Amino acid sequence: MAELFDLDTTASNNTARFPENMQFRTVNDSARELEAMLARHVQDHDGSVTSSGSSNAYTVSPNRTISSLSDKLTQVFTANHSNTGSPTLNLSALGAKSIVGPDGSALIPGDIVSGSVVHVVYSLTNDWWQLISQRAASPTDSGTSLKVGDVVITLDTSPRTGRIRLGESTQTFDPVTYPELSQWLTGLGSPWGANTLPAAAGYFLRFGSTTSTIDTAGPRTAGLIQTDQNKQHNHGGSTGDAGAKTISITTAVRLQGTGTGESYTVPGGSTATSDDHSHSISNDGGDEVRTKNVTMHADIIASASQSNIDVYAVNGRAYTFDDGTSAADPGSGRLRLNNATLASATAMYISETGYFGEDLASWIATWDDSNSAVKGQIHFY
Repeated sequence: MAELFDLDTTASNNTARFPENMQFRTVNDSARELEAMLARHVQDHDGSVTSSGSSNAYTVSPNRTISSLSDKLTQVFTANHSNTGSPTLNLSALGAKSIVGPDGSALIPGDIVSGSVVHVVYSLTNDWWQLISQRAASPTDSGTSLKVGDVVITLDTSPRTGRIRLGESTQTFDPVTYPELSQWLTGLGSPWGANTLPAAAGYFLRFGSTTSTIDTAGPRTAGLIQTDQNKQHNHGGSTGDAGAKTISITTAVRLQGTGTGESYTVPGGSTATSDDHSHSISNDGGDEVRTKNVTMHADIIASASQSNIDVYAVNGRAYTFDDGTSAADPGSGRLRLNNATLASATAMYISETGYFGEDLASWIATWDDSNSAVKGQIHFY
């Protein structure tokens, strides 16, 4: 069965379905087959195909007949689960191949989210699938090249838009306001609790080790707190004479030592003299253990889309751009225009659900609230 990628860009070379002098009764069947080819191609690129598999393995059975993986072969599918590590895709039972970022970097947990539309293209040279759609757990903070979940050391008196300041204790945040951060934490296994950030304010920074050679507590999860303590050590001391004391003994007494046979008798009428002495131990320090330090703040990147306001003075939401142009629902988390050329587009079709699954219907409904003839402007980044 032929597919669109089997066709030639030169019209006269496409004779398989419409040969010269073909019988009239076969024209309908050939035309219908061409329509079926178009439909298979469209449905393999609109997210209507849902993957199967689990953990980091994605299996896709496309509508097209694909007998081998060719360079720049594309597939779009809806993920049936989120990845927890480096994912693979097995298309048409042709073997599991790694899914990597556009630059060839490994994906991190949560880059593919359950229910999201995934767009990949095959590289024959590298024998892998490159993820073209946005990485859910790794969006960048515009102007800084930082990712959601990265921590910024700053002198700012308050956190910038799209960032959350880490406090003296763990804190929770609203996953509706910061869906990207929520998905990043979920990908880590939520080590501090669901939608919960670790403490940082007031603590010294210690980089995690892989052994117990330096940090005697051994490898520890990032964000965990060690209580304060002093290293075991010795204190110096001194003794000094402070005079003599004379004891008069009127009756014979027997003195017993601590060891076997350590005893003797002091006869009556005797005197014994003992030197009095004192011990002194130094005592200094403050109310905590610390070294010389300077105060800064730790802010975590919570939203790549919201942090755009620092650079572009506009806020926004994450969507996947759909290359379709028909007046139809582009699918969850997607938007499209009615013309492939941006300057010629006169209408936009946008989902009421954002890329991260958040309900944006109420937000979109406010776009026409202005009484002005021009309701507003839409910026694409």
